[in-house]
Amino acid sequence: MVFLLIWVLFGVGCAIAAANKKRSAAGWFFIGMLLGPFGLLFILLLSPLAAPPSRSYPAPSPPVLPTGEVSLDQETKKCPACAETIKLEALKCRFCGEALDLQEVTRQVADRRAALAEDLEKRTAGKVKCPRCGQWDVYRAAIEDGGQGHWCPNCKISLEKLASQNLKQFYPD
Repeated sequence: MVFLLIWVLFGVGCAIAAANKKRSAAGWFFIGMLLGPFGLLFILLLSPLAAPPSRSYPAPSPPVLPTGEVSLDQETKKCPACAETIKLEALKCRFCGEALDLQEVTRQVADRRAALAEDLEKRTAGKVKCPRCGQWDVYRAAIEDGGQGHWCPNCKISLEKLASQNLKQFYPD
């Protein structure tokens, strides 16, 4: 009976040590019960798990239509009469029914479209777009063959390798 109590205490000790090192307490409880002092020694010698790196995502760029224009579907403004949020391209407030000036709305839409197109041009200047995932964060790096090439961190593939795979699809040897 005393023997069983000692092994349970080793399990509890392993669980406490594992929880302090950001590891599974329940799993280490059973390992501690199974291995006894060796399990406790093993968890005490292990280093704590590092927190996963936090990924920072870039601000989403405005969607570009197939015609090359920037989409304004998500753009809003405040109604001058009731101060409710309405779509930028709205000619009439959906809350109070106030009719908005057509020339003013056209000017606001043109200004916003120009600002978004300028912002998109600044974000993508000198950058390469990945043909597989469509992201703009492709960069130059050393590739598998030892040379320099474009690397997409999202697809985890070099664009040169992707191009050769696409060519092999159409021209098998």
